[in-house]
Amino acid sequence: MTQLSKHAAALAALALAAGASAIGDVQGIRALKSGDGCEIRIVGERLARPKVFTVNAGRSVLVEFDAKLVGKPSYLRVRFGGVQYATVGWFSAKPPKVRAHVWLAKAVAPVLEQRPNGWAILVNAPASKAEADEAFPSRVPPLEPKPTAAKAPEPTPL
Repeated sequence: MTQLSKHAAALAALALAAGASAIGDVQGIRALKSGDGCEIRIVGERLARPKVFTVNAGRSVLVEFDAKLVGKPSYLRVRFGGVQYATVGWFSAKPPKVRAHVWLAKAVAPVLEQRPNGWAILVNAPASKAEADEAFPSRVPPLEPKPTAAKAPEPTPL
């Protein structure tokens, strides 16, 4: 092997190792009540922003992670907050992809938010304070006063 091919092989091995470490781990799924709605949490480590698909006329939300599933696939019967059920399981092994599926009672627009231990799908639930502040200001800045017409200078006594 020439020196150049040895370097190319070493770089390819490093790139492959770096790509493998970038893959996250999905550990499970949870359903939490949030006001009148529901928060579906996909718990995991090193989870990058997932791809989100809406299917079945807006009644199903699929969230796809470039990750491995740690443990077994899960099924949750939720039946509150506008969510019927939620599942998480393998979508493909090579490349590793895990999908979460949330079946809604009726078509609504869920919100995806990052959490310290994964991601959350909010259905009929208020967005977090930070997300809400970003989306819409909570107060309006004061208006600048209108400039008044300039007064004529007062005569100075002689």
